[in-house]
Parts: sequence; structure tokens; C-alpha cells
Amino acid sequence: MKYYDGERDNAVYGWVRADAWQSWPAQLLTAYLASSVRIGIPQRLQSPLLAALMVAGVANHGQAETPLRNYIGKPLPEYVTGDECLFCHRNVVGPSWSINEHQKTLLPLIAAPEIEAALQANPALKPFAKHVRFVLGNENQIRLLRKSQKYGHLDLLSAILEPSHSEDATIKLRNKPPFQWDTKIFGQRCAGCHATAVDSRTQTYAATGIDCYSCHGDVDLKHANDASLVYLSKKRNDSPLLVAATCGQCHIRTGKSKASGFPYANNHVIGSDLFTDFDVDLSHKALDAAPPHERHILANIRNVLEENDSVTCLSCHNIHRTSGRKHRKIEKSNYCLICHAPSDMKQLTYNRKERHHALCGY
Repeated sequence: MKYYDGERDNAVYGWVRADAWQSWPAQLLTAYLASSVRIGIPQRLQSPLLAALMVAGVANHGQAETPLRNYIGKPLPEYVTGDECLFCHRNVVGPSWSINEHQKTLLPLIAAPEIEAALQANPALKPFAKHVRFVLGNENQIRLLRKSQKYGHLDLLSAILEPSHSEDATIKLRNKPPFQWDTKIFGQRCAGCHATAVDSRTQTYAATGIDCYSCHGDVDLKHANDASLVYLSKKRNDSPLLVAATCGQCHIRTGKSKASGFPYANNHVIGSDLFTDFDVDLSHKALDAAPPHERHILANIRNVLEENDSVTCLSCHNIHRTSGRKHRKIEKSNYCLICHAPSDMKQLTYNRKERHHALCGY
């Protein structure tokens, strides 16, 4: 496993080699088509070799490579919703999805009764309590949202809350009233990672929280008979770059869309190249300046992009089970020392409760 070393210190990543998204047989096929004549492969051997490479390319993924589609600045496709997915996947995914952190990126207030009670008890927040529908944040910071008058929009309350870890359910305010509803911040800063199928042109979303579409893409309805049609399914062997782009679309919090200027990619759909539109600073200086929990993500993205590293987020994390137990089985390396103490791997080098990011505030 590699760790960034600053030897090749590209300032900003806004590109990825086109062939890097393909499997190794497809890369060979691309090279073959470009150089068979130049390197002097006899014509009588070209057809058999070409056929062999094509078969290998199909076998590697269980299917032919899916052509890349780019939706930057274009309407998003219609997609199968999570409710429809759970009709078939209810026994495997269903039991754990309601408590999955991805599903809780926007938590309905009704699912957080302790916060609802605290709003009523706080004089500065009580006038807004009846309008609050969603909660955004974690154990460090909480923001409140209401449904906007516009379809597909949410309004963000300017109040910044610090949750109490005591039993009295009190909430501290990090800023002072008067508070007001903002109609733009959520759509321009938060929606890309806290909602599903966000259209950058209008800053509207199709569903609150992270739906199946966010990670599995525009699913072919024939996938019931061929699971390899679904990105990241167990029947596929998706490239590390595709995994990096899938996770990175939200977990890279330092990127910016070239098309919109927003801190999330412009109409990204799984299977397309995230880095065509999404500029990310992966320089040695940027990684050194990032806090550990951010740095380990950026370091992995960089290793995949520059070193073709096969270790990805999915090497350590089981998404549906919300588990990171697999990372204990990964071979120890300098990469581990981003977060863990060298003398004791069970000891973290930072306080989890002090994690925060300038963009999100938590």
C-alpha cells in the first residue's frame, strides 16, 4: 500500500487518464489498437490477438465495459428509487438501512425527539420549531432545515446548535439571535452530499438523504437477471478509480465543480468521470494541511489516481453494514499512521469529537 510522498506533486487534479477507467484487458486493447502497426505485429496475428483481448475484457467484468456518460450541465436521468430497490432487497439491505449513516445525512426531525424537545425548551429556537422538518449534522454540530416554498429546495436556519451529551436534553447555541431562514445555502453548499439526484442548474434534489442511486447509478431494469449491470455489485470487478469517484463525490470535501463553482460535482452520475468537472487539490502541501480524517481520504484518492493503487474505501468499509472492521485486516503501512499512533494502532492521533471542516462546520 502506498502513501503520498510528494515526489509527483501535481497541484490540482481535474483530469484522469481515459484508459484508467477501463479494466487491464481493455487498456491492452486500447494500446493494441493504437500501436499494433507501429510495433510491427504481423497482420496474420493481429486478429487472433484482438479477439483474445476483447474476450478477456468482457470476462474481467462479467460484461463489456459500460460507455462513460457525462451529465455535466445536462438533465439527470430518471432512476430507480430506494423504495423500489427495497422491494427486492428488503431482507438483506432493509434491516440495516434505516440506521445507516448514509441514509441519515438528512434526518427527519420526527426521528430525533430529543432535539425536537430541546427546540421547544429554548426561547430563541421555539418560534422556529414548528417549521423544522430535518436535522443536519452530528454529535459536534447541528443545523435545522424546513421545506422551502420552492419544489426540491430546503431552507437552512442560521442558528448553529451544539448538542448536549447530558441527560437534560439541553442545546447550546454557538451563535446569537436573531435567526433567519436562508433559501440558498443548502442548495449551493450542502445538497450535493446530503440529498439525492441534485441538479446543479437549479440546486434541486429528488430525495432527501443518500439513496441507492447515489452509489449504484442509473440501474438497468434488467439487473434482476444480471447483477453485473449494477455498479459496485458483487458480480462486477469495478476499477479502483470508479470506487474512488463514487465515494469521493461526497467524502472529498475540498473539491470544487469547474462548471458551477459549488463544492460538489455538477450532475455527477456513477459511471462517469468525476474528475472531469471536480477539481481537487491533492498536492503534498494540501494533504499535510488536512486533518487526519480528511487526509486519509485524500491520500487514498491520490494513491489510486497516481499509483493505480488497488486499495479503496471498500477495502476497509462495508457500506451496507456500516462497518469498518475490514480495515483491521489490511496490511499495516505508513498509510495507517495518518490516524493511528505508531506505538499502538488502537490509539487514534486525533480527537474524534474535535473533527470539523470549514465547508460543513462539523
